[in-house]
Amino acid sequence: MKAKLKDPDGKERSKVTEFISKQKSRQEFYPPLGKFVNLIKAEPLHNTNNAWQRWFMYLLTVVMQYTDAAKLKSVTSFLDMPDNSPVAKFLTRVKETAKCGRLYNSFVRWFGEKRKKGISFSYRFTGLESKNFSWYFNALIEDVLLIPNLSEGSVLKLHALAFIGLKLRDAVSLYSRVDISQAQVDQVKTLCQDYFKANVLFLDGVNPTVWTMGYAVPHHTQQLFQELGHGLGLNSMQGREAKHVKLAMYTKNTCNLKKSSRWPTVFRHEYVSLIWLREMDPYNVSYKQGQGKRSESYIPKSVRENDGRFCQCGLLKFNDTGCNICTSSVTNLVSQSVTNGKVILKQLL
Repeated sequence: MKAKLKDPDGKERSKVTEFISKQKSRQEFYPPLGKFVNLIKAEPLHNTNNAWQRWFMYLLTVVMQYTDAAKLKSVTSFLDMPDNSPVAKFLTRVKETAKCGRLYNSFVRWFGEKRKKGISFSYRFTGLESKNFSWYFNALIEDVLLIPNLSEGSVLKLHALAFIGLKLRDAVSLYSRVDISQAQVDQVKTLCQDYFKANVLFLDGVNPTVWTMGYAVPHHTQQLFQELGHGLGLNSMQGREAKHVKLAMYTKNTCNLKKSSRWPTVFRHEYVSLIWLREMDPYNVSYKQGQGKRSESYIPKSVRENDGRFCQCGLLKFNDTGCNICTSSVTNLVSQSVTNGKVILKQLL
């Protein structure tokens, strides 16, 4: 059609757009995405953060349902909530046990400033919250299960969240690695599929985060391993955002240079400080992690070291086989439902 026109990109442009509209289309050219789509890879850090953020919001919803509605309506500050109320006990546990002070403070601000305006609570998880939730997710579930008069549906959802949290933690600990084996790549696929199925069967189904975790993450982990012999950790943003801030600060100290030489100077400085000095090993200085810092693993120390007192989820064992959540008949039915691909309603009821 364009070939028949004298000036399709100028005066006769309206004829082109009308023609496209009549075809019930918005597309004039072949989309360029096809050339590049195989270069796109799921990013471990932010997908992990999104998955744990979704998990936390489900748990918070259950807690809010069992908090006295009259008290929620009357108080204006979170500090006025009774210490024995479910939401106060839960958020205290988040702050003190899971060590997520920023999350706690954000909820307190929302409770006092935005809740009564009808604004839903939202919080963007960082790598710190994701790591801490990987360590303490079942400790939070254990506390919520102590709420009196929980319905059967809520108990089922809580055990499903415990199952999902365990699969998510184990998957994250594998797909975030740079060095990985084929057996571990296969394990990532199994864990991510279990995570996906449990969300479909027991929560609100699939959203972009759940789909990415269930399908894109294991696919890209396998793809990178086949092409490069490494894991998806190659594509992680962990630590890079802080590095970018530092590079931006370097540019402020090079303002007396020509524009063309600014970035070479910045990267030369970074190379000297991060690589060259350490290779030269001046004064034989050893770079060691501080004693007070935690391990970078997503798996709790008690589980990594196979401490017989602890369950695979990180809680103290209830009996020889595991904790009271992992050995629960409800958790067993959740696991069977995920294996079969459908909820075993008769047994659950």
